[in-house]
Amino acid sequence: MSEEAVQSGRSEEKPKAAWTLEALEALGPVTDVSTTASVVDVSEWTVYERIRRGEWQLTRVLRIGRKIKIPTQDLIRLLYGEGA
Repeated sequence: MSEEAVQSGRSEEKPKAAWTLEALEALGPVTDVSTTASVVDVSEWTVYERIRRGEWQLTRVLRIGRKIKIPTQDLIRLLYGEGA
């Protein structure tokens, strides 16, 4: 870490790669909670907990047996708007 970063209290972590439209479309029709957490930049635990409490409002949630799937199109709309 540079001296300037230490003095200012900042870390020099590399920025996370943004999810491009092409990367989201390549996921297929649905994705998992882990990927969804990465897309919205929160922890996987946060997504699972909000779904469990009925507080997840960002996308639809598909429950298939014990599995939870998130429609990729919902994530695309969330990040890129209705026209994407």
